[in-house]
Amino acid sequence: VRLALALVFVRRHGFHLPGIARLWRPVLATLGMAGALGLLRLEHLGVAIGVGVLAYILGLVLVGGIQVRRGALPRLSL
Repeated sequence: VRLALALVFVRRHGFHLPGIARLWRPVLATLGMAGALGLLRLEHLGVAIGVGVLAYILGLVLVGGIQVRRGALPRLSL
């Protein structure tokens, strides 16, 4: 309920939110990370965080959320 009220408030004041289509890449990367962590069932928190970070970055690269090109820095394109 609070989120809906906040959205109405910010739209009335001229703030435009990005469309929901913009979220599909991070959502897929998050699902991949959750799947990797669920399959591995790591007990050590530090290792689990590291695996989660790597899985999320790999997921973003695979769906095109992070573009890696030779001779250039990685580019975030969500």
